[in-house]
Amino acid sequence: MLRKLNLLPVYDSSEYNLIHDLIVPLLKNSILYLRGVGFFTSGWLKLAAHGLTELIQNGGKARIVISPILEKSDWEAFQIGEEAKHNETLKGVLEKNIDDIVLALESDTLNALAWMISDEILEFRFAVPHGAVKVFHKRIIYKDM
Repeated sequence: MLRKLNLLPVYDSSEYNLIHDLIVPLLKNSILYLRGVGFFTSGWLKLAAHGLTELIQNGGKARIVISPILEKSDWEAFQIGEEAKHNETLKGVLEKNIDDIVLALESDTLNALAWMISDEILEFRFAVPHGAVKVFHKRIIYKDM
C-alpha cells in the first residue's frame, strides 16, 4: 500500500508539515506503523486523527519507541490503558466512549489513547538513555528506496 504513495526521500520540517504531508498518509496506508520519537505527547494523536482512524480501519497497529519523559496526563492514560488490558470492566468503559474514533481522538484524546493501548492498537516501548546520552531522539524518517 505504501508503494502507491509519492513520498519524497527527505522531509525537512522547515518546508513540510510532517504530520499532514508524511505521517497521516503513512498511517492511512499502513497495517503496521513502526516509529521512534524523542518526545511523545497525546496532542500528536489529535493532529494525526484521520491517519490513525484509517490505520484502525485497516486492522493495523502502531509500535512506537519513545523517551520516558511524558506529561503526567499522558502517563496516567498509559497506565489506564495497560490496566484495561487485564480488566474487562475498565476496558468496556473505555470502549463505550469511542463511538467515532476521529471525534474521540480530537476531543477525548486521553480516553482514546488509553483505549488504543488497551486494545493493543498502540504499543509503546521506552528508550531509557544512559551514560552521556540524556534523551532518546530520532529526527529522521527514512523512506525505503
